[in-house]
Amino acid sequence: MDTPTPDAGATFDRSMVRTESVTKESKGGQSNVRFVADTVDYEEIVSLTDQCVKSYLAETAAAYCYGYANAADYEVTAFDWTPESDQDIYGTGRPCWIMYSGQPVAGADGRTDTPAIATSFIDQCPGGVEFPDPDGSLADYREKRESSLAAATDIRRRDVCALIDTEALTRNGFNATLGDVTDDPTAYLPDGASASWVCSTAEGEVGFTATEFADPASAAGDVESAELATNDFLLDAGRLIALDGGSAIVNDEFGLVEAAWSVGTVSFSVTMSSVPVTPGLSGGQSNSELADAITSLASTAAQRVAADAW
Repeated sequence: MDTPTPDAGATFDRSMVRTESVTKESKGGQSNVRFVADTVDYEEIVSLTDQCVKSYLAETAAAYCYGYANAADYEVTAFDWTPESDQDIYGTGRPCWIMYSGQPVAGADGRTDTPAIATSFIDQCPGGVEFPDPDGSLADYREKRESSLAAATDIRRRDVCALIDTEALTRNGFNATLGDVTDDPTAYLPDGASASWVCSTAEGEVGFTATEFADPASAAGDVESAELATNDFLLDAGRLIALDGGSAIVNDEFGLVEAAWSVGTVSFSVTMSSVPVTPGLSGGQSNSELADAITSLASTAAQRVAADAW
């Protein structure tokens, strides 16, 4: 893959670096770097990220750099971020990077340059970088998003993570670190819905969506549209269990749970991904643990919705 051509007007300097670590030391070392460019010029950030990689390749056999536009973007952290996150090789802890470039220990043939997805950046990052937009589609996206968010200000804010039974997750071996990952609660709504809220656990093991409707019949109809009872792929090696207001497929062979149920005017959709139990190895959730986790989540959510405790 061709690497970006450095812009003579943009020069990488080590004073831009916010975090760096070295891994794979037995193989000559891999530098893992995050730096702040202090510019919102997209092409300059691309150029500086390329220069960062080249700078660190002078010291280690491999180098990977995440380029951030400014402090505002760099300071955005994921809900499960920890200081240790800044020392690993992945950029998910600080998601508002513009360019991720690097060369592996294997050499230049493995060089990669990964730009941020512009729409995802617009959704979650404050830095104001203007991405290339030759057809005007990003400008349209920004306008629609701003209009949608303005309309969403009239909606009652919900704390969807407050509906989750963290004790049930913990006792059944799931990560119980929760984060509300709702961006625009009015985006991607099913027919008849007014708002949808999403909570996730760290590492994405559990995705929990609560969608509000005008009436109970519409919420129940949303559950029926999930068609869990006819999901032959999961049911072939799984089983369907009843929940109040819906059902769940528990498949310990794949380590998956898919569930849908409703409580009053709220419908729920939950996906749980676990490690299948492997004989002779530790970890993984059994069929009974998966069933306990989802039935407890459904029961607790019903109680808290009824009490309007979210």
